[in-house]
Amino acid sequence: MGKGHALKYGFEHSESEMIFFMDADGDLHPGQTDRFLDVISRSGAEDYATRTKSLKFTIS
Repeated sequence: MGKGHALKYGFEHSESEMIFFMDADGDLHPGQTDRFLDVISRSGAEDYATRTKSLKFTIS
């Protein structure tokens, strides 16, 4: 059991419309979470993934 198991378990047992998880490496400041989810929600995308170490962006 490890991080992969924890994620799989969470996905399988989620009852929410949206699932959000982030690493603790500080790429996204926790204070930006609501704004980040709002942008994704308004986009209408079904799936969204990003890797901020190689993709620099600003949420506005």
